[in-house]
Amino acid sequence: MNTLAALFPDENFRFHLGLQRGEPAEFFSARDTTGKVLAERRRWLAADASRYAQLLPGNDALLAETLELAKTWGASVPSASEALIGLGGVLEPDLLLLAPDGQGEHRLVGGVLCFPTSWAVEEKLGQPMSFIHG
Repeated sequence: MNTLAALFPDENFRFHLGLQRGEPAEFFSARDTTGKVLAERRRWLAADASRYAQLLPGNDALLAETLELAKTWGASVPSASEALIGLGGVLEPDLLLLAPDGQGEHRLVGGVLCFPTSWAVEEKLGQPMSFIHG
């Protein structure tokens, strides 16, 4: 395949989500040595936490498990009362929490989304992955 064909395939453009296995500690580790990214995340969370950090009722155990995992990644984990917002302020990447529903489909049940690309957590909360990526 020539280089131009790879850059400009003969089809309409579509977003493509590429996934690969990796280490969570590496993914969630800080990359910005200046601290500006985390400062900006904290600023948005302080301005309107309910817009950027949400958790559906009944998912406290999933959040607690996520906090325990974050500890193993070296994150400075916040208190349980401020868990989701605090976690969003210490992890650079946005964090989305998914849980299987009764039919085995994963739904967005919570997360911290400060730097989205064309969507907001409140728009997709409770929706299955097929809807979110449909």
